[in-house]
Amino acid sequence: MAALDPVAESQTPMITLIGSASVVEPQEGKKIWAYKMAQTDSAMADVMTRYMSNHNVKTVGFIGFADGYGESWLNEFSKFAALRHI
Repeated sequence: MAALDPVAESQTPMITLIGSASVVEPQEGKKIWAYKMAQTDSAMADVMTRYMSNHNVKTVGFIGFADGYGESWLNEFSKFAALRHI
């Protein structure tokens, strides 16, 4: 996120390997210069919870970091887990 300021100022495209969509979404302002290669948290959570649901997993624990990435991952995972009754 800190790199967005100099990237936007110099109008230089930045390719990032981060999984969180918060670096590139919404695509406006400084974020129009940011592109990501990795899948989003949402895509990973969708696949993981679908697999868990197909294998009758009903309970899961979350161990993560108390930062933006951990919060983003927990929000996306929680959304899909609720959808699949995990």
